[in-house]
Amino acid sequence: MRTYLILQERAAAFRNDPRTKAALEKSGVNELLQPTIGVGESWRDIAGESFDVETAGKRGYHYEELDQLALEYLIGAF
Repeated sequence: MRTYLILQERAAAFRNDPRTKAALEKSGVNELLQPTIGVGESWRDIAGESFDVETAGKRGYHYEELDQLALEYLIGAF
């Protein structure tokens, strides 16, 4: 139980850290909450749409920042 409470405290600190909030914003994680197809659409409706893989690949997700911050909180570096 002690370990759980320690991790709970560190997770809360991680979530409240302004650096974490900034990294989450840059990563676009919250965009994952948005539906990718409209109401009433199916995969057939969007199957013919073009998708530029090169452009998508150039988009940075900034997960490295989130990973680093999470690890530092887990090991007690803060």
